[in-house]
Amino acid sequence: MTAVAYFAATFLGQQMKLRILCEKLMIISQRFFGIPPFRFYALADGIRRILS
Repeated sequence: MTAVAYFAATFLGQQMKLRILCEKLMIISQRFFGIPPFRFYALADGIRRILS
């Protein structure tokens, strides 16, 4: 039972780490490749996060 719980925690931990890493990479890539020609993009992104 302990081995199963440890395996599940390790596997789920790896999946969560990969999901977080992929989300961060998507956000960064959007800033480099998919940004509109807006000078204060990072500021607008921060304001959006604060207001949401």
